[in-house]
Amino acid sequence: MSSVRRVYVEKKPAYAVEAKELKHEISSYLGIKSVSAVRVLIRYDVENISDEVFAKACRTVFAEPPVDELFQETFQAAEGARIFSVEYLPGQFDQRADSAVQCVQFLDENAQPIIRSATTYVIEGSVSEEEFEAIKHHCINPVDSRETGMEKPETLVTVFPEPEDVKILDGFKDMPEDELKKVYDSLNLAMTFRDFLHIQNYFCGEEKRDPSMTEIRVLDTYWSDHCRHTTFSTELTDVKFDEGDYREPIENTYRQYLKDREELYKGRSDKFVCLMDLALTAMKKLKAEGKLQDQEESDEINACSVKIEVDNNQYRFENGALYCWNSREWEICFYAPACKNTTLTVPTWCAGIDCRLDENPYLKRVEFHKAATNFINNYSVGDALEYVYVEPGNPKAFSVDGVLFTKDNTGKYTFSLYPPSKKDKTFVMPENVELDMFNYYCPYLEELWIPASSRVDSTNALFYRQCFTNLKVIHLQKGHPYEAECKSTFAGKTEMY
Repeated sequence: MSSVRRVYVEKKPAYAVEAKELKHEISSYLGIKSVSAVRVLIRYDVENISDEVFAKACRTVFAEPPVDELFQETFQAAEGARIFSVEYLPGQFDQRADSAVQCVQFLDENAQPIIRSATTYVIEGSVSEEEFEAIKHHCINPVDSRETGMEKPETLVTVFPEPEDVKILDGFKDMPEDELKKVYDSLNLAMTFRDFLHIQNYFCGEEKRDPSMTEIRVLDTYWSDHCRHTTFSTELTDVKFDEGDYREPIENTYRQYLKDREELYKGRSDKFVCLMDLALTAMKKLKAEGKLQDQEESDEINACSVKIEVDNNQYRFENGALYCWNSREWEICFYAPACKNTTLTVPTWCAGIDCRLDENPYLKRVEFHKAATNFINNYSVGDALEYVYVEPGNPKAFSVDGVLFTKDNTGKYTFSLYPPSKKDKTFVMPENVELDMFNYYCPYLEELWIPASSRVDSTNALFYRQCFTNLKVIHLQKGHPYEAECKSTFAGKTEMY
């Protein structure tokens, strides 16, 4: 019996962003319109872990109950759905699995779990074999991933065989050219045969020995086009210009290049025309004329970096935030994802925030002054946010217990942002606000109190259910004009007070 446990984790419909994006790509990029739904599940295979730790990990490591559905061993799929899974190639680093191992060890410091992850795709709808193969080709990057089966392995322990001795290419240094060509063809190398002949000449004349297979592979890697820029350094002997709107300016520029290089390389026979020289000649000419004093000198020969001190009164950078002047006012236009400050306070000289904060995992509190005009919503904040504060007296917004309310174009205040990590189980809505927005997420809220003066839009019933995932009771003030709408909108119990 297998000792491996398997879990599948899927985002709840309101948060299944990747699945929705993939469905859109299949329809728009691949032109496959018959796909009715797409599901994306993360698969974890786990071994060498106790029952107690595994149960805890299911709730805290593999899945987040407010936003995820977790299935053990298997999951239900629609009849006729096509399913395939993708895993990293052997040797590729699996960040998700490695992070899961470390998190499990927080639960049990003595645990030595083995975890493998994969992504499982469920494609629903009428899809032909050819279309299914196109979808798999779209989802699988062969450089780092491969399709894997749905069968659960007996064990995750990897047994590595004893490696063979490094192969020596016997007779390589003295091999006739026709035989050397056969060896070259059999190795499927990226280098040219001329390179291969050069290697033979080196080992014959300098090393006086046959090379190992490792040496050939290393040279093939470091002599690749990517590392050695062989394409850029190839001599251009016959340059032609096709007819077209831009032939004249391009041809004139090329002739100017030939003229400039004659001056720069006067008396030198080792320099030839190539793409690399085309790219660098302008820099060399500017330097020769004394106009490139700020060039960064380094051993790198295929790039020209210039160091410039910027004195610009339109940008300021303080405490992880980039402030930009938009011709009328200062705004925070970028907040560093790696900034570990837990509080972001908008300065009094800044109008507010005009950027996303969701890539920063450390930010817990955002504070606005009473003259701020630009605010945030749940689409643009990270999961760690716990509290939003607005200084009293702001004409465009206010906050109650860390929840943000902003004024819309009609002059009404709306429920704008409920911090994702606000852990209070009860919230009392203020008077005269509208609960008609659905860009918030309240995973911990269990009880909501709504006064009679606060409007509820029943047309967003589905979104309310997705946002208030754990809501158990709605306390509605007696005389509320939308009593029927509230009862039809919210799942769970509705009480009058």
